[in-house]
Amino acid sequence: MMTWTWILVLLMGRGDGRFSELSEALESRHAATRRVAVRELADLGSAQAWEFVLSRLGDEDGEVAYAAQSQPPCAPSAQQLLGT
Repeated sequence: MMTWTWILVLLMGRGDGRFSELSEALESRHAATRRVAVRELADLGSAQAWEFVLSRLGDEDGEVAYAAQSQPPCAPSAQQLLGT
């Protein structure tokens, strides 16, 4: 249980390399870590972060996919995401 606590604390913290930490967390074998990463990437709001959020719509864990699905109301415009 202690490991989970530290993983979540690290993901929630603000600091340099935040985007790379979150994008790496999406590859975790732990669904809870991926869910937190999806939410935090959505909060970053960049088009690059949103590419990662949208990639989790097909996650093997339904709760991770739901977390990604529930974020789009906050997404940047489709033009920003598509680069048009």
